[in-house]
Amino acid sequence: MENQNIEIKNFRISTSLRNQTDVSLGFGKGRMNYVTDAVQAMFILQDLQSQSPTIYSAEQVEAIAQGVTLIRNNRYLDYRIRYKTQLRMLDSVLQENGVKPTNVIDYFTTISDNWLYGNRISRMSGRSWSHSVTVGNRFEYTTSNSEQNLLAAPKYQFDK
Repeated sequence: MENQNIEIKNFRISTSLRNQTDVSLGFGKGRMNYVTDAVQAMFILQDLQSQSPTIYSAEQVEAIAQGVTLIRNNRYLDYRIRYKTQLRMLDSVLQENGVKPTNVIDYFTTISDNWLYGNRISRMSGRSWSHSVTVGNRFEYTTSNSEQNLLAAPKYQFDK
């Protein structure tokens, strides 16, 4: 049998151009304040109040909310280190503001549960209104040309 060469040709042209322009114009009035940390502090204190008859003042709630904000604004690369450090800091803030745990395991599970799941919803307070108009332009140009050729002559050989 005669061997034949395999010839493969691959030819490709690709061009792409993209332009996008957006212009927004708007106006409004009012202000929205981020209060998620304050609400989370209130949730923690409400859950801790159900375990002991302590009543917390508005100053304590505000101080704990500021502590929660400071704790949340620290950045960590490792989740486990972040979680442990944040719980230690939260415990420190709570104890500095007069929160005394009566049962250590209930205290830990309460602050841990509230810390992990209490800030899932972003809460805002205030009033605002706004109106805006966006004008956009989008231009795309794409050219693609592809050619592939495959010439093959397989060799079959049978020996006895």
